[in-house]
Amino acid sequence: MKEAYFQMDLFSQPSVLEPVFFLYAQQVDTYLSSGIKSAREIAIKLATALSEEGEQVEYFISGKPKLYVALCQYLEAGVHDGRFIYLGGDTADRHYLMNEDAT
Repeated sequence: MKEAYFQMDLFSQPSVLEPVFFLYAQQVDTYLSSGIKSAREIAIKLATALSEEGEQVEYFISGKPKLYVALCQYLEAGVHDGRFIYLGGDTADRHYLMNEDAT
């Protein structure tokens, strides 16, 4: 049973936090433009900013903010519409570039 948990597809799960990322899309885009490629690092920066604003942020046991899932959904949507480029990743993190940085 534990093995199946780690093989779960994060992108098949609905995210109640998804609308938050469209509100913070400009921040996410700014992080990518400044050279941050790691979705995990962006999620941690956003979680820190939300915490400083008094929002309660939940974390997985791994220490990854739960908003990471919605962030990756936003980034993947950007890959599909050409704004971002997916560089690769694994179960711990995913990496992206702004499309303009790839040229």
